[in-house]
Amino acid sequence: LDLRVLAAEDNPVNRRIALNMLEGMGCTVDLAEDGEEAVEAAALMPYDVILMDIHMPRKDGAEAATAIRASGGMNADTPIIAVTADVMLNITNAPYAGLFVGVVTKPYTSSTLRQGLLALNPGHGSPADGAVSEENPEAQVSQPIVDDLIRQLGRNETCEILVDINDELGDLQSSLEQSKDDTALLAKTAHKAAGSMGAAGLVAITGLLRKIEKCAKAGDNDVTEELLSTVGDLAGPAQLELIKLIEDIRAHE
Repeated sequence: LDLRVLAAEDNPVNRRIALNMLEGMGCTVDLAEDGEEAVEAAALMPYDVILMDIHMPRKDGAEAATAIRASGGMNADTPIIAVTADVMLNITNAPYAGLFVGVVTKPYTSSTLRQGLLALNPGHGSPADGAVSEENPEAQVSQPIVDDLIRQLGRNETCEILVDINDELGDLQSSLEQSKDDTALLAKTAHKAAGSMGAAGLVAITGLLRKIEKCAKAGDNDVTEELLSTVGDLAGPAQLELIKLIEDIRAHE
């Protein structure tokens, strides 16, 4: 795919994965770490498509897309694709209406990225290329997502990413506990962790983190406290499986 892409993504793990996958598809990629950087980048360089994470600091995805559209600049009419973990996101509703031409759902996989780009550029390849296979619902770690990372990024890069996620997973419970007296900080901490955990297909713990983020934002302290008490029950088994997976990848290098 001979496309120049601006990818706006605040989570460093997801940013790393998106960069490698897009470059592997033949795209030229610039990265923005938040909505403000995305607006600044869009003022400097013409792009074929912009991938815009919905939840980012300084400017969120809708605010950044609005600013780019309103600028009248070189990317005012560039297709912008919303990137989100919210499978229920409807880009035809406010505040997204008129801003986005499509949606890519997280975690990033080669198939979802390719499908999102091919929807704008038909005839450049098969949407099924690199499709992720069905996963085992009993697993702590989604093997199909890990297999896709290995296939697109290689074993060394995948292993480095999983090690970083495993380190974050080991500190997860203490990080959340330290943030729980500040609901805004707790929601931010849970959101960041969910982005990293989801990237490796840690389905159960990612789902729990999304619930904690939602409840913290809603100020539902009793439910939030109850959810926080279950983090260790999911984080422990997930970490054990992730460590085993890292060992297996290294053994086959």
